Amino acid sequence: MCASPELLGRVSSILECSSFTRSSSHHNRATSRISKLLSKPGKDLLSMLLWSFSKSQSLNSFGTDLMLFTSWTKIPRRNKGQTVVEVALIFPLLVLLVGAAIDGGLLLFVSHIVQNAVQEGARWAVTRADIKQSAVITEVNNRIPETPLFEDFRRSVSVSCAVSGGKPFITVQANGTFRYSFMSLIGFRATPITRSARMQYERSAAICPTIA
Repeated sequence: MCASPELLGRVSSILECSSFTRSSSHHNRATSRISKLLSKPGKDLLSMLLWSFSKSQSLNSFGTDLMLFTSWTKIPRRNKGQTVVEVALIFPLLVLLVGAAIDGGLLLFVSHIVQNAVQEGARWAVTRADIKQSAVITEVNNRIPETPLFEDFRRSVSVSCAVSGGKPFITVQANGTFRYSFMSLIGFRATPITRSARMQYERSAAICPTIA
């Protein structure tokens, strides 16, 4: 803790008392006056000064201790430049970490939205007797936000049917590419994403419907 200039001035006024000697009367007077400062900022360092004064053999010795005291109060100021350098070194790393968290969150968000959309499209398709691919695509796109972030997915929706185990299954799929913003600074450009939903066709037990 640093003492304020006001406190240093008060200590200096004590040292400038005329005929300041090691006599007990002057020692007691100095002790009393310095003790009044102990409740102010710089209490710990002033306590050290008082202890040093009681152990010193002369006023000159105590003056040397006072010079050390005033030099200690300047140490935090010398550390300001070091703090600036440390912040300058750490700041890019912090920005990268925050950016990675943002990109990761957006990647999961896009994947979740597209997955829900194709599931709803497949659920809608398996209940129709006549499946039109354009109608399924519209159903999927209605659940995908119309923003540049989802543009690839909206254009790549596909519908297919295949028989597996003697039963027809409808598959709705959407493909796209997620492009990083912050992570591109360290070489991560994009990640391909494929989301699909597969459900059994409910209108027929063994034959795939015609998908127009």
